[in-house]
Amino acid sequence: MNTEPFLPFMIRAILGILFFFQAYDIIFRIGIKHSCDTICNECRAKNIPDWFSRMSLILSTYIELIGGFLLILGLLKSYILVVLGLNLIMVTLGFSYLRGLWDMNHVFPRLVLLIVLFVIPTEWDIWTLDFYFR
Repeated sequence: MNTEPFLPFMIRAILGILFFFQAYDIIFRIGIKHSCDTICNECRAKNIPDWFSRMSLILSTYIELIGGFLLILGLLKSYILVVLGLNLIMVTLGFSYLRGLWDMNHVFPRLVLLIVLFVIPTEWDIWTLDFYFR
């Protein structure tokens, strides 16, 4: 039995699920407005305009929702990995500016899984929609 395709599928699915459900919670359970209000309170103390913090949170949340979903499916994988990587950079920069010492429990696992997906040979990742549309 050839198990090579399972590794990239498993990592891609887990990473996609992590991104998707974090965004899903913000949008549908907690609410964008409540999340924005919470973040804006911290940002005001650092003189960051409300419009910028709201736009950043909304953009990041929808990138994670759509990116996570597409990653699970394996659709546009190479592009999505880059976009999610840029999103992680933005989130890390934002939280590092707001709180010098902050809990990396949410970022670090995503970063590690993202790096692994960049390193795994593309030829192994055949359980994707990209593979079937090629």
